[in-house]
Amino acid sequence: MAFHQAVFIALWLAMCGYAYVRGGQPERLIASLFILGALASLAVAEPIGRVFASVEYGILTVDAAMFLLMFALAIASARYWPMAMASLQGAEVIGHVARHAVSGIVPPTYFVLTVMWSFPMLLLLGLATWRHRRRLRRYGCDYAWSWQLPARYRSKGIE
Repeated sequence: MAFHQAVFIALWLAMCGYAYVRGGQPERLIASLFILGALASLAVAEPIGRVFASVEYGILTVDAAMFLLMFALAIASARYWPMAMASLQGAEVIGHVARHAVSGIVPPTYFVLTVMWSFPMLLLLGLATWRHRRRLRRYGCDYAWSWQLPARYRSKGIE
């Protein structure tokens, strides 16, 4: 196992575990998506040796589904970070599209285009969980969804 893989797995386990134990509903849902996405990607990836040699349509499908789910969560959430998370996931999908559009992209570059976004996504999940805990300590509550916000935050116009 390469060093970057060991670092990623350790970070993945730490951030998903932290989100499950200390996070609110959005953090736990994203952690669940990360776990399901990793398992699904392992199931559909090309065999070792051929991975990222051409467009990984199975992984593209998993990444696109994760993007749509993260986008839906971002729309419903009362927090900013899910939109940033969906944007990073969208950048992963764009990496697949770039490989499809430009056949000259070499496998290591394709790998970096699609995998590098995972590190900041995990750090963002950890930061979001930490901020959730901070808001709970400071205010006693942390609204997860837009429909839970008090009416003054949901006003359609200036009053």
